[in-house]
Amino acid sequence: MNNEGLTQNLKHKKKRNPGSYFNYIRECGIGLIEVMIGVLIFVGGVTAIVGMQGRALKVNHDSVQRSHAIWIANAASELIQANIAGLDAGTYQTVSTATRNIDTFCASSPVSCIGHSCSAAEMAEYDIYHLMCRDGSPLPDMIGAEIDIECLGTCSSGDIVQVSVSWDSRGAAGGVFSSRQKVNLSFGRE
Repeated sequence: MNNEGLTQNLKHKKKRNPGSYFNYIRECGIGLIEVMIGVLIFVGGVTAIVGMQGRALKVNHDSVQRSHAIWIANAASELIQANIAGLDAGTYQTVSTATRNIDTFCASSPVSCIGHSCSAAEMAEYDIYHLMCRDGSPLPDMIGAEIDIECLGTCSSGDIVQVSVSWDSRGAAGGVFSSRQKVNLSFGRE
């Protein structure tokens, strides 16, 4: 081998110098930093997924409440149409006003109309009670639920009857109630 080839070979070995203690330490530190950055990215991704899951649960709960409110409004309209005398007497309207204090309303059970003959007013009280209360307490999945029944007009044939169901919706911050939701259903009285 000539001198020139030997010189190049020595320069190449000096550049690499694989046995250097400082190169070893530097390479270990870089590996640790890469692992830490990878863990931080992973933790950020998991945190984002958990946040989306929480939001999805809230939206799902709100959807269930809205579906229940629509069911209550629809059932109330059918019960009213079956007991027009209770609407004419104003009992549905009066009973619905009492639901504004739902805890007190659910504490006193009306006369049972199953298997017994009831007046139109007693039937109206029974209907609203069983729509808004379960086992003597307010509906557990609809906190602060209220029903409001009113006639738009004189409540005679052809007038519009409006059934509104409102409730407290869960807010985004720790289950604190933040907004009032409402569903309206209107039908023409025959």
